[in-house]
Amino acid sequence: MITRIITIVAATILMCFSQSNCLAQKKAKANAKKPNVLLVLVDDYGWRDIHAYGSDFYETPSMDKLVSQSLKFTQAYSTYPRCVPSRYSIMTGTHPARLKGDGEGKNGEEGFTVHAPNVSIGQAMKDAGYKTFYIGKWHLGGDDKAPLGVGFDQSIAAGQAGATSSHFAPYNEKKNGKEGKEKPIPDLDDAPKGENLEDRLTDETIKLLKADANQDKPFFGILAHYAVHTPIEGKEEYIKYFQEKLKKNPPP
Repeated sequence: MITRIITIVAATILMCFSQSNCLAQKKAKANAKKPNVLLVLVDDYGWRDIHAYGSDFYETPSMDKLVSQSLKFTQAYSTYPRCVPSRYSIMTGTHPARLKGDGEGKNGEEGFTVHAPNVSIGQAMKDAGYKTFYIGKWHLGGDDKAPLGVGFDQSIAAGQAGATSSHFAPYNEKKNGKEGKEKPIPDLDDAPKGENLEDRLTDETIKLLKADANQDKPFFGILAHYAVHTPIEGKEEYIKYFQEKLKKNPPP
Protein backbone atom coordinates (compact mmCIF):
# COMPACT_ATOMS: atom_id res chain seq x y z
CA MET A 1 0.00 0.00 0.00
CA ILE A 2 2.80 2.37 0.99
CA THR A 3 4.69 1.49 -2.18
CA ARG A 4 1.56 2.19 -4.22
CA ILE A 5 1.09 5.61 -2.53
CA ILE A 6 4.75 6.48 -3.13
CA THR A 7 4.39 5.46 -6.77
CA ILE A 8 1.25 7.59 -7.18
CA VAL A 9 2.89 10.61 -5.47
CA ALA A 10 6.06 10.20 -7.58
CA ALA A 11 3.95 9.90 -10.74
CA THR A 12 1.95 13.00 -9.75
CA ILE A 13 5.12 15.02 -9.08
CA LEU A 14 6.60 13.84 -12.38
CA MET A 15 3.37 14.72 -14.20
CA CYS A 16 3.28 18.19 -12.59
CA PHE A 17 6.93 18.73 -13.45
CA SER A 18 6.31 17.50 -16.98
CA GLN A 19 3.25 19.78 -17.35
CA SER A 20 5.19 22.72 -15.94
CA ASN A 21 8.00 21.99 -18.35
CA CYS A 22 5.54 21.63 -21.19
CA LEU A 23 3.80 24.92 -20.32
CA ALA A 24 7.16 26.70 -20.13
CA GLN A 25 8.11 25.29 -23.51
CA LYS A 26 4.75 26.31 -24.99
CA LYS A 27 5.16 29.80 -23.55
CA ALA A 28 8.70 30.09 -24.92
CA LYS A 29 7.50 28.80 -28.29
CA ALA A 30 4.60 31.27 -28.35
CA ASN A 31 6.92 34.15 -27.47
CA ALA A 32 9.38 33.03 -30.14
CA LYS A 33 6.68 33.55 -32.76
CA LYS A 34 6.08 37.14 -31.62
CA PRO A 35 8.30 39.64 -33.41
CA ASN A 36 10.23 42.30 -31.52
CA VAL A 37 8.80 45.73 -32.33
CA LEU A 38 10.48 49.14 -32.30
CA LEU A 39 8.30 52.12 -33.22
CA VAL A 40 10.25 55.28 -34.07
CA LEU A 41 8.41 58.62 -33.93
CA VAL A 42 9.92 61.80 -35.36
CA ASP A 43 8.21 65.05 -34.45
CA ASP A 44 7.11 67.43 -37.22
CA TYR A 45 8.85 65.45 -39.94
CA GLY A 46 7.59 66.08 -43.46
CA TRP A 47 7.00 62.98 -45.57
CA ARG A 48 9.16 64.44 -48.36
CA ASP A 49 12.07 65.22 -46.00
CA ILE A 50 13.50 61.77 -46.79
CA HIS A 51 15.58 61.27 -49.93
CA ALA A 52 13.84 57.93 -50.60
CA TYR A 53 10.51 59.77 -50.74
CA GLY A 54 11.61 62.38 -53.23
CA SER A 55 13.83 64.96 -51.55
CA ASP A 56 16.60 66.14 -53.87
CA PHE A 57 18.24 68.20 -51.11
CA TYR A 58 18.18 66.27 -47.83
CA GLU A 59 20.48 63.28 -47.40
CA THR A 60 19.08 60.44 -45.31
CA PRO A 61 21.15 57.31 -46.11
CA SER A 62 20.13 55.32 -43.01
CA MET A 63 16.42 55.98 -43.55
CA ASP A 64 16.82 55.25 -47.27
CA LYS A 65 18.32 51.87 -46.38
CA LEU A 66 15.41 51.15 -44.04
CA VAL A 67 12.93 52.05 -46.78
CA SER A 68 14.74 49.75 -49.25
CA GLN A 69 14.31 46.81 -46.85
CA SER A 70 10.73 47.60 -45.86
CA LEU A 71 7.24 48.35 -47.06
CA LYS A 72 6.96 51.87 -48.41
CA PHE A 73 3.63 53.60 -47.79
CA THR A 74 2.57 56.26 -50.28
CA GLN A 75 -1.06 56.59 -49.16
CA ALA A 76 -0.65 57.26 -45.44
CA TYR A 77 -2.37 60.07 -43.58
CA SER A 78 -2.06 61.72 -40.18
CA THR A 79 -5.19 62.01 -38.04
CA TYR A 80 -4.24 65.60 -37.22
CA PRO A 81 -1.46 67.91 -38.50
CA ARG A 82 -0.07 68.67 -35.03
CA CYS A 83 2.29 66.72 -32.82
CA VAL A 84 0.13 66.16 -29.72
CA PRO A 85 -3.21 65.12 -31.28
CA SER A 86 -1.54 62.75 -33.76
CA ARG A 87 0.64 61.28 -30.97
CA TYR A 88 -2.50 60.80 -28.85
CA SER A 89 -4.14 58.95 -31.72
CA ILE A 90 -1.14 56.63 -32.15
CA MET A 91 -1.03 55.85 -28.43
CA THR A 92 -4.73 55.20 -27.93
CA GLY A 93 -6.25 54.34 -31.30
CA THR A 94 -8.76 57.14 -30.65
CA HIS A 95 -9.41 59.86 -33.22
CA PRO A 96 -8.45 63.25 -31.69
CA ALA A 97 -11.63 64.83 -33.04
CA ARG A 98 -13.52 62.96 -30.31
CA LEU A 99 -11.97 65.37 -27.78
CA LYS A 100 -13.46 68.38 -29.60
CA GLY A 101 -10.39 70.57 -30.00
CA ASP A 102 -6.71 70.57 -30.78
CA GLY A 103 -5.59 70.67 -27.15
CA GLU A 104 -4.39 74.26 -27.43
CA GLY A 105 -7.28 75.97 -25.61
CA LYS A 106 -7.27 77.68 -22.20
CA ASN A 107 -6.35 74.42 -20.50
CA GLY A 108 -3.27 73.94 -22.66
CA GLU A 109 -3.01 70.36 -23.87
CA GLU A 110 -4.61 68.70 -20.87
CA GLY A 111 -7.27 67.08 -23.03
CA PHE A 112 -4.77 64.82 -24.73
CA THR A 113 -3.77 62.65 -21.79
CA VAL A 114 -3.46 58.90 -21.96
CA HIS A 115 -5.45 57.33 -19.13
CA ALA A 116 -8.55 55.21 -18.49
CA PRO A 117 -10.87 54.46 -20.22
CA ASN A 118 -8.34 54.60 -23.07
CA VAL A 119 -5.91 51.70 -23.27
CA SER A 120 -2.46 52.70 -24.45
CA ILE A 121 -0.64 50.70 -27.11
CA GLY A 122 1.96 50.00 -24.41
CA GLN A 123 -0.61 48.36 -22.14
CA ALA A 124 -2.06 46.35 -25.00
CA MET A 125 1.38 45.02 -25.92
CA LYS A 126 2.24 44.31 -22.29
CA ASP A 127 -0.99 42.33 -21.92
CA ALA A 128 0.05 40.37 -25.02
CA GLY A 129 3.23 39.22 -23.30
CA TYR A 130 5.67 41.91 -24.37
CA LYS A 131 8.31 43.72 -22.33
CA THR A 132 7.69 47.42 -23.01
CA PHE A 133 9.76 50.60 -22.94
CA TYR A 134 9.36 54.23 -23.95
CA ILE A 135 12.24 56.59 -24.73
CA GLY A 136 11.89 60.28 -25.59
CA LYS A 137 9.06 62.73 -26.02
CA TRP A 138 5.79 61.75 -24.34
CA HIS A 139 3.83 65.02 -23.86
CA LEU A 140 0.57 63.20 -23.07
CA GLY A 141 0.25 63.98 -19.39
CA GLY A 142 2.55 63.56 -16.43
CA ASP A 143 2.67 61.76 -13.09
CA ASP A 144 0.60 58.55 -13.17
CA LYS A 145 -0.34 59.29 -16.79
CA ALA A 146 3.29 59.24 -17.97
CA PRO A 147 4.58 56.12 -19.76
CA LEU A 148 5.20 54.12 -16.58
CA GLY A 149 1.58 54.52 -15.52
CA VAL A 150 0.01 53.33 -18.75
CA GLY A 151 1.69 50.04 -19.59
CA PHE A 152 5.36 50.77 -20.18
CA ASP A 153 7.88 48.90 -17.99
CA GLN A 154 10.69 51.38 -18.56
CA SER A 155 10.78 55.07 -19.41
CA ILE A 156 13.69 57.38 -20.25
CA ALA A 157 13.55 61.13 -20.94
CA ALA A 158 9.75 61.20 -21.24
CA GLY A 159 7.34 63.19 -19.02
CA GLN A 160 5.46 66.40 -19.75
CA ALA A 161 7.98 68.27 -21.91
CA GLY A 162 6.59 69.26 -25.31
CA ALA A 163 10.03 70.08 -26.68
CA THR A 164 13.60 70.39 -25.58
CA SER A 165 15.03 73.80 -24.73
CA SER A 166 18.12 72.81 -26.67
CA HIS A 167 19.15 69.79 -28.74
CA PHE A 168 22.55 70.02 -27.06
CA ALA A 169 23.20 69.38 -23.37
CA PRO A 170 22.24 70.76 -20.94
CA TYR A 171 18.88 70.05 -22.55
CA ASN A 172 16.78 72.10 -20.16
CA GLU A 173 18.63 75.33 -20.93
CA LYS A 174 18.67 77.39 -24.10
CA LYS A 175 21.95 77.79 -25.93
CA ASN A 176 22.35 81.23 -24.34
CA GLY A 177 22.29 79.58 -20.90
CA LYS A 178 18.84 80.83 -19.90
CA GLU A 179 16.18 78.45 -18.61
CA GLY A 180 13.87 77.28 -21.36
CA LYS A 181 10.10 77.75 -21.37
CA GLU A 182 9.49 74.01 -21.73
CA LYS A 183 8.99 71.64 -18.83
CA PRO A 184 12.26 69.87 -17.97
CA ILE A 185 13.21 66.59 -19.62
CA PRO A 186 13.97 64.02 -16.89
CA ASP A 187 16.70 61.36 -16.60
CA LEU A 188 19.40 63.15 -18.62
CA ASP A 189 21.07 65.35 -16.00
CA ASP A 190 24.28 63.34 -16.41
CA ALA A 191 24.69 64.44 -20.04
CA PRO A 192 28.12 65.96 -20.78
CA LYS A 193 27.95 69.51 -22.10
CA GLY A 194 27.38 69.62 -25.84
CA GLU A 195 26.02 66.08 -26.13
CA ASN A 196 23.39 65.77 -28.86
CA LEU A 197 19.91 64.75 -27.72
CA GLU A 198 19.11 62.62 -30.77
CA ASP A 199 22.38 60.70 -30.35
CA ARG A 200 21.67 60.19 -26.64
CA LEU A 201 18.13 58.87 -27.13
CA THR A 202 19.33 56.55 -29.91
CA ASP A 203 22.17 55.24 -27.72
CA GLU A 204 19.77 54.63 -24.81
CA THR A 205 17.51 52.67 -27.18
CA ILE A 206 20.40 50.55 -28.46
CA LYS A 207 21.39 49.72 -24.85
CA LEU A 208 17.89 48.44 -24.11
CA LEU A 209 17.74 46.47 -27.36
CA LYS A 210 21.03 44.76 -26.55
CA ALA A 211 19.90 44.05 -22.99
CA ASP A 212 16.64 42.55 -24.27
CA ALA A 213 18.30 40.46 -26.99
CA ASN A 214 18.58 37.33 -24.83
CA GLN A 215 15.35 37.70 -22.86
CA ASP A 216 12.60 35.07 -22.98
CA LYS A 217 9.98 37.77 -23.68
CA PRO A 218 9.70 39.78 -26.90
CA PHE A 219 10.01 43.57 -26.59
CA PHE A 220 7.86 46.45 -27.77
CA GLY A 221 9.66 49.77 -27.63
CA ILE A 222 8.99 53.32 -28.71
CA LEU A 223 11.76 55.79 -29.56
CA ALA A 224 10.18 59.24 -29.84
CA HIS A 225 12.68 61.90 -30.89
CA TYR A 226 12.25 65.53 -29.86
CA ALA A 227 13.70 66.53 -33.26
CA VAL A 228 12.87 67.99 -35.70
CA HIS A 229 10.52 70.00 -33.51
CA THR A 230 11.73 73.47 -32.51
CA PRO A 231 14.22 74.74 -31.55
CA ILE A 232 15.74 74.35 -35.02
CA GLU A 233 19.30 73.32 -34.24
CA GLY A 234 21.86 71.05 -35.83
CA LYS A 235 25.45 69.90 -35.54
CA GLU A 236 27.92 72.52 -36.80
CA GLU A 237 29.44 70.21 -39.42
CA TYR A 238 26.01 69.51 -40.92
CA ILE A 239 25.04 73.18 -40.90
CA LYS A 240 28.21 74.11 -42.81
CA TYR A 241 27.78 71.21 -45.23
CA PHE A 242 24.20 72.09 -46.16
CA GLN A 243 24.91 75.82 -46.33
CA GLU A 244 27.47 75.04 -49.03
CA LYS A 245 25.07 72.64 -50.72
CA LEU A 246 22.38 75.33 -50.70
CA LYS A 247 24.73 77.75 -52.51
CA LYS A 248 25.20 75.17 -55.26
CA ASN A 249 21.50 74.26 -55.35
CA PRO A 250 19.60 77.49 -54.66
CA PRO A 251 15.82 77.12 -54.30
CA PRO A 252 13.76 78.23 -57.35
